[in-house]
Amino acid sequence: MYDKVIIRDRMMNKMILSILLIPWLSYAGSPGGISLFVQPTTNAKNIKYVFDGYFRNYYGVDNPKTPSCTPNDYVPYIDIVYLNTIPKNIDNELIDGAISSDLSRTELAKKLSNFKDDRVSGFNGAMIYDLKDESVIIYTFDLSSPNEIRKTIIKKERIISSDDMGECHL
Repeated sequence: MYDKVIIRDRMMNKMILSILLIPWLSYAGSPGGISLFVQPTTNAKNIKYVFDGYFRNYYGVDNPKTPSCTPNDYVPYIDIVYLNTIPKNIDNELIDGAISSDLSRTELAKKLSNFKDDRVSGFNGAMIYDLKDESVIIYTFDLSSPNEIRKTIIKKERIISSDDMGECHL
């Protein structure tokens, strides 16, 4: 069991890195890191613990476990990850709609960009994951370009135990 957890964590590192790397290359050289809003759709609430655990273990300010595919890769420094707190003006309907509607995604991006609290002054990106037909579908987008959404599909069982998920495709 311990080996599977380590394998899963390594694969999640590489998978999330490959999803996040290209859209946020423009942040290289920007002061500070990325503020990322991460939420499941209504269909994926029962796998939230997998993503929450991954981000808690591997991302945050100066986390030495932040992954990269090779030693020379740019590492997307995700300083702040919102896993549990959902801003007041954002509901499950808007999150669910953002994966298929440009209008909903633009509305979500505007609300997230303008969100402020004691930890973040606007988000840089969003990651929404869905569960359909035993596949996990991960959607990511830069809030400055919400119509450019990236989609990655992974079989649900591969999140925990497959080497396929860990390959970096940049």
